[in-house]
Amino acid sequence: MSQSTRPGNRERGWNDPPEFLHSENGTSAQSKRTVLNQRVAHSFDGKPTEKNAETLAEPPKLAAPPISQINSKKDEESSQPTASNEVDLENLEKILNESVQLLKDSGIATKICDDISKRIKIFVNNWPKLNETVKQRMDSLVKNLNNKELKNANDLHVRLMMDFPSEVSQWMVGIKKLIFEMIELEKIKNQ
Repeated sequence: MSQSTRPGNRERGWNDPPEFLHSENGTSAQSKRTVLNQRVAHSFDGKPTEKNAETLAEPPKLAAPPISQINSKKDEESSQPTASNEVDLENLEKILNESVQLLKDSGIATKICDDISKRIKIFVNNWPKLNETVKQRMDSLVKNLNNKELKNANDLHVRLMMDFPSEVSQWMVGIKKLIFEMIELEKIKNQ
């Protein structure tokens, strides 16, 4: 296993999957923790011992939650795309279809482009059923695709797949393939 896991219950069952981190470095989640399963020594006369007095003087300090490293400023901006906090579906669909047309014009196989288009149609049909977080993240993902920030778009795709697998699994395969083909197209252009 090349991915790092979060610290957790070491007495998991044999079939419990590991909890994977969203970031690649994994250092933010593996900070020093206070061990809560050790016994505390007490004196018999009721007076706190020196070690016990230190423990009672101050509660343990909690570490800050890990901060996402993926475009935190852009995520904050994209959380308020319009005054009514609505994402424009027609604009998203237009950008995705333009990206597919760009792939067709560059010589990518028609079958691949047709499959991506079919998945985009599934995405558009499922739009009313999606929760607001998925809609916001898809808006950010499509903006990154439009701006040719393909690494950020791929990172958002992975986060969506990990956080909302049941909502996005039908159509996210097409978005993943679109991102992959655009990355390959950029590699060819840069050579």
